[in-house]
Amino acid sequence: MTPATLAACPSTEPLTNVSLSTTCKLEDTVKSMIAMLAVVGTCAAAAQTPEGKRPWAWTTEQRLAARFDSVSIGQRKAAYGAQLPEASRGASDPVAGAEQRLEYVIEGRRNPELFLPFELVRGLLDAGFDADMNRRALNRALYRDGIAALGVNEADFWLLLATSQERARRPHLATAVDADTVVCRVRVAVLDGMRQRFGRDVFDQFLYVTVAPYTSLSSSTTNTHSGKMELLREEAGCQN
Repeated sequence: MTPATLAACPSTEPLTNVSLSTTCKLEDTVKSMIAMLAVVGTCAAAAQTPEGKRPWAWTTEQRLAARFDSVSIGQRKAAYGAQLPEASRGASDPVAGAEQRLEYVIEGRRNPELFLPFELVRGLLDAGFDADMNRRALNRALYRDGIAALGVNEADFWLLLATSQERARRPHLATAVDADTVVCRVRVAVLDGMRQRFGRDVFDQFLYVTVAPYTSLSSSTTNTHSGKMELLREEAGCQN
């Protein structure tokens, strides 16, 4: 499976052109826009899903089944494509004779339940610790209300995340484990640590209500089975 392209905010550009860092641009109406998006995102994520479960309550099996369902993939592509300028539509159609891959899109505002928790932690870490300090500040503002709902000071929350990352990374500093595997393991360790700190249900709800609406993903894989296997491997912390 090719590396997924994550964005920590909604974008009207094709997802395949979105970098791992957040590219949100907030202008004069930043405060009202953040407030509006937070309300919309919270309402969408908190709504009952077709399965009758809150997005954070889905099992991994349910998420993967819906994520790779051919009808669902088609519906998500159509919904995403409808948001693009007409000139951009069809730009990613397969080339005749090229290897056919299973491509799919997930928009957190529309389908938060399709993300696995570790993917939302990845989005949170990438956005909250963006190397560009201006983007970092704007990104963190998106999560402010959700952090407050956890009952923790905003500065303490980001310090806790940073400390969790460093603690999880430390054992790998003198090992021969490749960098991608270390990142994978650190991500899962951070998720486990935050669940222990706030409670599994509480922190997962934070991920799906607060983080998911600002996260989108574009990915492709050779087939459904390999796509599922790779995600399960990452969910387990890339231990094999």
